[in-house]
Amino acid sequence: MTALQENSPRAGAGTDAPARASGSLAAVKAAILVVFLLLALIGLRYTGTGHVSKQGIQSLLDSYGLWAPAIHVVLFAVGTTVLVPATVFVLIGAVVFGKFLGTFYNLIGGTLGAALSFLVARHLGRDFVARLLRGKLRRLDAKSEEHGFVLICYLRLAYFPYAPLNYAAGLTRIRFLDYVSGTAVGMFPSVLVFTYFLDELTNLRSPWDLLALRFLAPLILFLASLLLPVLVKRLASALNSKSLLS
Repeated sequence: MTALQENSPRAGAGTDAPARASGSLAAVKAAILVVFLLLALIGLRYTGTGHVSKQGIQSLLDSYGLWAPAIHVVLFAVGTTVLVPATVFVLIGAVVFGKFLGTFYNLIGGTLGAALSFLVARHLGRDFVARLLRGKLRRLDAKSEEHGFVLICYLRLAYFPYAPLNYAAGLTRIRFLDYVSGTAVGMFPSVLVFTYFLDELTNLRSPWDLLALRFLAPLILFLASLLLPVLVKRLASALNSKSLLS
């Protein structure tokens, strides 16, 4: 009787079915993520969303009055989640709000957009990816959870492409709060530089303005920002060596 129970299909079904069901659900969610990204790319390609004009975006946000900053932040977050280039919204922030307020609103919108993309990837694709990880990849995935803030901060400072990092990070074990804080800190220099640059660029009156300090300043800041990843890497190495000696 015991042998029959051990060999019967009913006995095996109780242990294997949940695993198969869970694996199937993970695959379905991953397929939804892929379809979502493909539809976003197709929509971007055939609707011309990436092409905007200074006059068009000014008139659009000006019509919202005091709600313009909030509308800009929401559009930034949702738009970049469906793969509209972040530079479009950085340009909008620079043109409509200027270099300083524009930097503030662009940083909020960019951080929220990164967070939203991360959550989409985490809830739809993480389970499927986790089942594929083996050996060294699994160890690297575990390290990403341990050093998530530093890793994301470094990649943002290094100008790693915005949207790919948003979705790729969501497929790892990086903690959400580490990701959001690392994104906000790491994106600040680039958002400041590009908002400043685009604000000055859209207000050029003659070619001679290109030689003015107000225009050269963002270029100098951009060159300086290229050194930040090197400094962060050296600082992290120094901190690690101190922790080993203590």
